Amino acid sequence: MPFNTELAAGVLDRARFKHYITQDAHYLIGFGRALALAAAKAPQPDRIVQFAKAAEVAIVVERALHGSFSPSSASRPRFLPRHRYRPRVTITCHIS
Repeated sequence: MPFNTELAAGVLDRARFKHYITQDAHYLIGFGRALALAAAKAPQPDRIVQFAKAAEVAIVVERALHGSFSPSSASRPRFLPRHRYRPRVTITCHIS
């Protein structure tokens, strides 16, 4: 995994890292939405809370982490064109 090796060694190209952070932000927003939907569909209060908290972590905590790499974009990351990199999340909930 060259990306991970270069990242660990501190020699990863800045543009590649910026691309990774942008794509990760896209993913986390989509994942947060999926978790929020799972919370809405959960039949038990404990599961609602579990999924809602996970959705919060996906958005709030990880966004703060991303912001530490680029403080000016912490509140609103600049994304690549929406039609090309929109998160595609299929949700199938089998919650018991």
